[in-house]
Amino acid sequence: MPAPLPVPVVASEDEKPKSRSGGLGSYGIARLEREVAEFPDRFRIIDIPLDDIVESPYNPTHRQEPNEEELADILPSVREFGVMSAVLVCERAALVRNSPKLDQLTKRGQYVMVAGHRRKAASRLAGRDTVPAVVRNEFATARALNQIRLAENGGRLQLTPLEEAEGYQLLVDDGMSYQQIVDTVGGAVRSKGQVAKRLKLLQLTPLGRDLLNRQEITVDGALTLLSKLPEAGSQDRALKAATAGPPGERLSLKAAIEQESRRLELEGAVASARQQIAEMGLEEIDPTGRWGDAAWLHRLATENEVEIARAAGDLAGAAVVDGRIQYFRKSASPTASGAKAEKVKSSTATDTPADLEAARLAHEQRQAHYDASAARKDACRRMVNEFSEFRDSRRQALIEILAEAVLTGSTDKAVLRRPEVAEWTGTQIATEYDLGEVIRDNRAEANRLAFATALAVLEAQAADDKYLGDRPWPPAVQRYVRRLAELGYHSLTAYEEKKLA
Repeated sequence: MPAPLPVPVVASEDEKPKSRSGGLGSYGIARLEREVAEFPDRFRIIDIPLDDIVESPYNPTHRQEPNEEELADILPSVREFGVMSAVLVCERAALVRNSPKLDQLTKRGQYVMVAGHRRKAASRLAGRDTVPAVVRNEFATARALNQIRLAENGGRLQLTPLEEAEGYQLLVDDGMSYQQIVDTVGGAVRSKGQVAKRLKLLQLTPLGRDLLNRQEITVDGALTLLSKLPEAGSQDRALKAATAGPPGERLSLKAAIEQESRRLELEGAVASARQQIAEMGLEEIDPTGRWGDAAWLHRLATENEVEIARAAGDLAGAAVVDGRIQYFRKSASPTASGAKAEKVKSSTATDTPADLEAARLAHEQRQAHYDASAARKDACRRMVNEFSEFRDSRRQALIEILAEAVLTGSTDKAVLRRPEVAEWTGTQIATEYDLGEVIRDNRAEANRLAFATALAVLEAQAADDKYLGDRPWPPAVQRYVRRLAELGYHSLTAYEEKKLA
């Protein structure tokens, strides 16, 4: 049986990286390898001992010595016939002369691999001592080796995202612009934005890099993590929540990022609230430590009650609960009515335990009604602040919110002057003329104003005292409250869950 014909070991057209411009073609590598394979007589080919050729310092270590399985396509031919197409190398001395910083990375060997490391690896596995090579010192620079590595490995050996990022960073450090990288590397890199996104991955913590390399998080997930949580400690907390423990108990990375974002926001709200208490000259108190189980008798639920207590010299201080300020008065009152400025009533012997318990429950329900509204307003403020992202990624929810605000029947000119709208948008609307100015001069701001107004309309309905207690909210308001929670901006309180049930 005749021996099989030797197979020229050179990349086929289908295997070569493709790009609009750049890629291996930028350096003539693909053309040069074809010429070496097809017209070897045109080149000075020498047999170089394998031990005299070192890998490019930019080739990832774990890719420098492919195993037999990875070389199954060329190893049988190399074992029988040897390497039929010479590899490309440059002289180490020339490389160090052109790029002195590589001296420490290429201490041994006389030559450095430019292209053909799989053929070299197959030669070693086949038990051969040498490999045919063409010496080309035009590639003996750090920039050339790095770009060739990015183009060749990106197209054939599939560098990890972090390996790509490290390569791009070296090119940036060497003075190349993002557009130059796109033009010369080519392959999968088709825009400056892609280069920028890869480089951003270098900001990951060691834990984040490890998880990305092990494909436990995606590139998109890593980029979202970096944009939402710039602080390293927060990144790691979110990553651990998404990857630690039994799979069934883990959060998704998106949910873990949102959870950590809320934790950070709560920390900021607590600090801001404490600063506000200090600026008002109030004492920050521990209500339970001061009054025990009777603390509810001292709690003030509305701004009107706070002003009345302040005017009467009855304001004891404030506490920070869930990032919001709660005010307390010195005297106690079992009354559940806060609608009027009544004189504070003290418990007397005529108050039965049932009367006091009923008053306590009514008082707590009223406070729960106002506390839930305050939390929802915080959620609305965050939604308005993220309007551009909300508009782009949650368009259906945006449309529903605008429509439901109309369905409540409370959309009128006065709502534009609600303090919440001004606070959330930073826009003061006192007259219809003001509104017309905003719409004329800034369409994007007008859209945000409409969104804030719709949220304010719905919240005004939800917070109305007529719905205090067991009276159900209208369907549109119920959908609004549920949506805040479903979108991740609000955690339903026990009071809200009972009303929604």
